[in-house]
Amino acid sequence: MQAVLLARGIIPLDLPFMVMYAPAVNTTNYTVSTHVEFEATREGAANVSYLWRNVTGADLPIVFRHLSPLEDLEDPPNTFRLFPTGVCLPQAWCITYSWSWPYPGSAYLLTKAVDVNYSVFLVRPNPPFERAEWLEVRFSIEGTSRWDITGRLPRENITEAAGEDRVPLGSQVVVYGSEFRRIYLDQLELPISEFHYDLQTFTFDAGIHGTITAKLGSTFRWSPWTRYWIDIDLRQSDMSYPDNATFQLYVDRRFGSLIAEQVA
Repeated sequence: MQAVLLARGIIPLDLPFMVMYAPAVNTTNYTVSTHVEFEATREGAANVSYLWRNVTGADLPIVFRHLSPLEDLEDPPNTFRLFPTGVCLPQAWCITYSWSWPYPGSAYLLTKAVDVNYSVFLVRPNPPFERAEWLEVRFSIEGTSRWDITGRLPRENITEAAGEDRVPLGSQVVVYGSEFRRIYLDQLELPISEFHYDLQTFTFDAGIHGTITAKLGSTFRWSPWTRYWIDIDLRQSDMSYPDNATFQLYVDRRFGSLIAEQVA
């Protein structure tokens, strides 16, 4: 097989990773906070995977191949897995990354800064095979140390979950006026186990063969190495008790985030 380099490039990207929702409560002097925690996973146990689709633009068939930095980890064509918090070394402690957001009635986006480094090759089979030529986009995802959780929605073309993106969860939850309550997502029965989101459309230079465009879609799954919870504290500093608060819980169909909305 022969591969001829046509073009290469770098696409900087703030990769949307999680939306965090902090609920509002119809009382005074309450506190709320939303938390998400990711432990660096064992090799192969990625929380999020991606698929290149709607690939068009060039005059030959196109295949995407991920150049994984991990040994013995090969992704199928047009897909890749991402380890945004790292991978644990064998027989070593795993690092845990945690973020929290304490601003009531708001939704914020957690992003990871990465570079998509790519090279486009014209691939020809060796004689005597007569299979047609194709274009191969070989790419790697180079992460940086920068996480960003300062982006109030809308941001990166992402808005708060609405309509079909808000999936209701079970019965309502009552938080009593004298109570601190912690609601763990992993203790709830979720009606869906995979969460899908379509990122923007990307453009790749293919040299004399034109321009390749492709949409990137993500699939997220919660795992034993990840947690998401909401803290609601209605206790008053003067020791008085406000009224109870009733919440309807939802999950964001795109990112798997927990949403608590007061209904009474």
